[in-house]
Amino acid sequence: MSSKKTSKPLNLWAYKVGAIIAAVLIWVMVIISQNQLNEKIFMVSLELRSLPQGLIMEKSINQVQVRVQGTDTAINQLTAADISAYVDLAGFKAGQYELEVLVDHPSNVQVLSLRPESITVELKETQTQTFPLEADVLGEPAAGYRHLDPVVAPTEIKLIGAEDDIRRVAKVFVAASIQDIEASYEQYHSVMVLDVAGNDISDKFTIEPSVAKVVVPVIDEQPERMVAVRVPITGQPALGYQLSLISAVPSVVHVYGDLQRLQSLLYVDTEPVDVSDLKANASRTVRLVTPNGFEIYPTEVTVAIQIEPVNSVTIDKNLILMQNIPDGYSAEVEKLDLSITVFGPETFIASLDEADIVPYVDCAGLAAGNYELPIRVSLPPNIALMSISQDTAAVTLLAPEGGAPGEGTPEESAPDGGAQDGGTPENPASPDNSTAGAGQ
Repeated sequence: MSSKKTSKPLNLWAYKVGAIIAAVLIWVMVIISQNQLNEKIFMVSLELRSLPQGLIMEKSINQVQVRVQGTDTAINQLTAADISAYVDLAGFKAGQYELEVLVDHPSNVQVLSLRPESITVELKETQTQTFPLEADVLGEPAAGYRHLDPVVAPTEIKLIGAEDDIRRVAKVFVAASIQDIEASYEQYHSVMVLDVAGNDISDKFTIEPSVAKVVVPVIDEQPERMVAVRVPITGQPALGYQLSLISAVPSVVHVYGDLQRLQSLLYVDTEPVDVSDLKANASRTVRLVTPNGFEIYPTEVTVAIQIEPVNSVTIDKNLILMQNIPDGYSAEVEKLDLSITVFGPETFIASLDEADIVPYVDCAGLAAGNYELPIRVSLPPNIALMSISQDTAAVTLLAPEGGAPGEGTPEESAPDGGAQDGGTPENPASPDNSTAGAGQ
């Protein structure tokens, strides 16, 4: 009985040791299988590194074949994005070279081979030239519709490339297919470059920008008229500054609709443009307000806003023009030395001529007699009256010999009261009804 009791612990230990040995063997087998070497081939794009400024490289190939080796785990996790093949061009000048292909790769794999191991490259001096961007419109819109001329943005494209390639350029364009469409076309497309033979040579250049917008207006077949664009403004420039010019580009747009209504349409408004607190020139892209029942193209315009500092100038005048003297009458005006101060945008003030400022009195509707008439001032556009040293002038109207029928007693002042601050007179002077006086 004692021998049987001793054998049980021995058998238990034997089982434990056997289990440990089996686990170790399994672990060793797993480690060996995980670290088993494997290979994989990748096609990798060839990069140019440290290309000197002002040079362009023409390479004979664009990809290289890279064969790598590593453990199963490393190879299975590896992608082409983890490998970089390149040539280093630092310090090179224009010319032809045989360059070694270099590879960057993860540290847990090694490169077994490269194909090719080196490439022939030619470095050329670059040239930059700007070309107009064209638009090729392909196809026709649906029945009952027509298309207008395409519009591209930008209108010019910069090509950077070798001089001999620049000379080959025949056309820089984007293409738009409008086959059977019933609405305006608006898309972005890659810019293409063709040579004289019609070959695509876009890959020879750095294209700036490489993408352009093309718009092809597609409209119903209906009457059309070109209508001026008007720009409503809101607000005031900053203190000491003045709006000297506001204009829309384009200044006229296509309007489509009923012919009779088109004939009475004088202008198309933009959305209001706010010039509040501006101190410098600005531009805005704004939408046009489409009148009811019409279509317009384009639907947006660029508004140029010119803001200038306000300046002033004082001019002395001793000649007063008299307007609207009744037929046959003569007139005398007192001699006055007027000091007139006007203000406006700097460029308008700088170009102002003394003859542009005309003080005058209006004798319309007056009978013979003595009057104290308000002095008005005729000014050019964008110029305003700031002050005048005297508001009125003494005027004497003399009736023709024998008097004028139906004359009444003259009033001692003008019928319309005080002075008018500037502006163009309603009835311009003419030889038969106006004269100028200076102490007559």
